[in-house]
Order: sequence, then structure tokens, then C-alpha cells
Amino acid sequence: MFAGIVSGLGEVIDVEEKAEGLRRIRIGFDYDPNVIAVGASIACSGICLTVVERGFTGKHAYFAIDAAAETLRLTSARLGSAMNLAGIW
Repeated sequence: MFAGIVSGLGEVIDVEEKAEGLRRIRIGFDYDPNVIAVGASIACSGICLTVVERGFTGKHAYFAIDAAAETLRLTSARLGSAMNLAGIW
């Protein structure tokens, strides 16, 4: 269970259509992505999501999550949007 303490800020840097109603969202942040395990849960602006990949792209460290249609409908995870992150560290 998360304590709800924001431990970092991120920004949606890429949104990729994976299938109908499913998108992979890459969130850039200022920490070493190697501290995050694939399969870890991170609260992204209050929504607990599972990390499916991590790494670097250009100047950004990032982690990625897969979001289904209902998650996308209920959140503001759009390209360029800021996200509060909890549960990384």
C-alpha cells in the first residue's frame, strides 16, 4: 500500500497506440531508471500502474506503463502532461 507521498514529478513524453483501447505511456523523470523494476507499481497522479519497461530515450530517463481504455478515460495522461509520482523510491 502506498503512503501517498509524492516522491517525484514526471511528464508524459510519448503515447503509443498498442491495440484498440490500449496505449503504452512513457513517463520521463529525473532519476536513474535502473532503480525501478519491471513489474513495479507506481502511483501516477493517484492511479497505481505497473511498469512494463524502463530506460533512456534522448535526454529523458523514463518508465512505461500500459493503460487500458477505462484508465485513459479517467485520467489526464496526455502527451506533455505532468504527473505526480509515488512509490518509486
